[in-house]
Amino acid sequence: MTAKLRHKGFAKEEIAQLLDDLVERGFLSEPRAAELFFLRAQGDKSYGLRYWHRKMIERGFPEELVHEVLGRIRADRDEKEAASDLAASLMRSGKSAEQVARSLASRGFATDAIIEALRKLRLDICEPGS
Repeated sequence: MTAKLRHKGFAKEEIAQLLDDLVERGFLSEPRAAELFFLRAQGDKSYGLRYWHRKMIERGFPEELVHEVLGRIRADRDEKEAASDLAASLMRSGKSAEQVARSLASRGFATDAIIEALRKLRLDICEPGS
């Protein structure tokens, strides 16, 4: 928010005063903002928790807060199911098992979620060196 206001020409002092006022009134809190950011994004299940972790850090949320928010949310979200759904969709679009695995990894899904998604689809990808 600070960067956007600075870009619009507001002075640092004005921004600091505004932010302090918003925090005092309870309209602005970092934990609340982090949770809202993730909850809005959570509807898009085509990305894994690692992706959202990276996005939240890029947004400037502190690492500790990101871990706290994602830890609470993780219990409510089945990443393996989301990975399986996306893998099935990618397979229907003609992608190979290797392409599906790379796509899931690039979207931030955990390795165990990727492996389970491929197993559910009865796909086998060769291990390096096999």
